[in-house]
Amino acid sequence: MLFYTGVLLNLDGVVDSQGDIIDENTAIELPSQEVKVTLDFHEGPEFLLGHARLFFAPKELRYEILLMNDRLPKFSLETLIPAAGGVVFKREGNNITHLLVDRIGLTTRRNSDVRIQPLKDQT
Repeated sequence: MLFYTGVLLNLDGVVDSQGDIIDENTAIELPSQEVKVTLDFHEGPEFLLGHARLFFAPKELRYEILLMNDRLPKFSLETLIPAAGGVVFKREGNNITHLLVDRIGLTTRRNSDVRIQPLKDQT
């Protein structure tokens, strides 16, 4: 097992590259404290890489990820960037006011919040 910890969402009201804003007043639902971690948000057991515990810190939604060694992709984990997956329930203009975070996708694509770094740079 490999362990990583870091920031999944910044809740400080800074506009991301998609024009969205998430801040401390955003209602964030977590179906449970533990969520699936998959490769590029793909469904199916072959894409499950591990699980993560989500928790709130001042102006952040953070993760602790446990990845299963036998499920890891052949390319370097150091290039994978975490991204929150779920549903936006409500927005007011660019402000996301209510959302559900129910999974983490690890991807090689840049996060819309460019401050979210690859796994290797967050731990």
